[in-house]
This record gives sequence, C-alpha cells and structure tokens, in this order.
Amino acid sequence: MNTRLASLAFRLTFGLIFSFSAAIYLPCRAQLNLPQASPLSQVRQVVGLTDISVTYHAPGVKGRAIWGKLVPYGQVWRSGANQSTRIQFSDDVTIGSQHIPAGEYAFYTLPTDSVTCYVILNRDTARWGTEGYDAQADVFRIRVAMTGCEFTETLRYGFSNVRPTSAFLDLSWERKRISVPIEVEVIRHAVANIRKAAATARPDDWLILTQGAEYLVKNDTEPELALELLDRSIKIKQNYYNTWVKARLLAQKDEYSTAIQLTKKAMQLGQQTNTTQEEVSPYPTLAPDMKLAMAQWKIRQ
Repeated sequence: MNTRLASLAFRLTFGLIFSFSAAIYLPCRAQLNLPQASPLSQVRQVVGLTDISVTYHAPGVKGRAIWGKLVPYGQVWRSGANQSTRIQFSDDVTIGSQHIPAGEYAFYTLPTDSVTCYVILNRDTARWGTEGYDAQADVFRIRVAMTGCEFTETLRYGFSNVRPTSAFLDLSWERKRISVPIEVEVIRHAVANIRKAAATARPDDWLILTQGAEYLVKNDTEPELALELLDRSIKIKQNYYNTWVKARLLAQKDEYSTAIQLTKKAMQLGQQTNTTQEEVSPYPTLAPDMKLAMAQWKIRQ
C-alpha cells in the first residue's frame, strides 16, 4: 500500500514539474497577422481650424442585401462593423443648429426607411457595436436624408463640400449615402491665434504682424486690433505690403482720403523694391488692385 502511494506521489510530482517546465521553456504561440473581414479605417479632415476624425471598421457588401436587411430599418446601427464607430472634434462644432462640445463620441445611425435616417452621437465610446447601447447617453440626434450614390462595395466615410467654416461628413455603402452637415467656428479661434502670435513675435518680425492684420481686414473684424498690429509692423519696417493693408483697413472705416494717400505711398515703396519678402505677394501682382481700389475710393469720398 505504501509502495503504491509512493508511486502515485512520484507520478503527480513529476507531472507538475513537467507542466511547470513546459510553461517556462516552450515558446509562446505565435499570433497570426491576417486580413480582417472589416478592416480598421480612419478619415480625417481639418475644417477651418477644427480637426475632425472618424475611426471605424469597414465591412463589404459581399453580395448581400444591405439596407432594410443586413442593416434593418428601425434599429440603431453601429455605422460600421465590430466596435462602435467613433467621431472626434478638436473644437466645438455645430450640427443642424445644435452645439456639440469638443470631444469624442460614438457615431450611430438609425435608418427608419429607404430615404430617412437619424444620426446619433453618444457619450459611450467603449461599446462593441450596439451591445449595451443606452439612449440616455445620447448627446445629439438629427434627422437626415439618405440619398442614392454610385455602388460602394466597402463602407466608406469621407468629407465633401469642404469650405472655410463647414463641410459634410458622408457615409457611403452599397447604393446609399448619409450626409451630416457640420459647421465650425473659425474667426474666434483665428483671432486668439493672432493675439498669441503677436504677443510672442520677435521684435523685428513685421511680417507676422501684417499677416495677422490682413486676416482681420479680409474678414472685417477686430479693426482696433488690426490697426494696432499694422502700426507696430510699420514702425519696425514700412513697406508696400503693410502700408497697403493699412490703406484697406482705413477704407473699411470710410477714411477714404487717408486710404488713398497710403495706397500712393504703398505704390511708391513697391516701385522702389527689387526683392520680395517670403510669403508676401510681389508688388506687380498687387499694383492693379491698388489702382482699382483708389478709383473706387475716390468715388466714395
């Protein structure tokens, strides 16, 4: 009896030692790197000064019926495959007149029929598809139209009609497209950047001051700040560029006589200039605009 017990104890001990040794010395299993059925994708677009990105997994049609079948009507859809699609805004945006704070959101859609769909932004970005989806975490919902498009085998997100303050985010799959209008704030952020740049500019950097002022003049905003920057720039180095920008600023304030005199001065400085500063339009390209502006201002005096 004792011999059998001793033999059993030996076998158990040997087995444990072998298993432990194998766990230490046998190599770990290799991980196969194979193509995903719905590969991870990302699209990014800067609109104005706002960075917008969408991260999603892109399924294929693969001969299947999509709308109303694989993507049922009347049900919330992950708007892609695998985990929920995510959209991120670097700054606050506006969608359909609703303010959306900067941040990352889960991007869901709810097709109600073949021509209508709801777009949903949800706070919870850690879900696998729609598992555990909670409408209480929705921050936004808008009704948009589903339109026809060319056949798209692999689901694709993209941006269209990109303008300085707006763009459309498009989801295209099979023969349907969902477009979401997005608007961004530009002027406020640009003015903040101009103030920061002016505060940290080198003592001899007249150019950055003029560029900031010209942006303000073109957008007819913050005239006092524009005048301050131009006066600083001209004090550092007066040239045809900063003088011409100041003339346009004064014309916006209906000071046409002074604007005309400054434009004449800008033309004299331009004619005396044989070289051009980097990122500044050469004087010959500006001269026609100067002549036309003076003619118009003389009429308005």
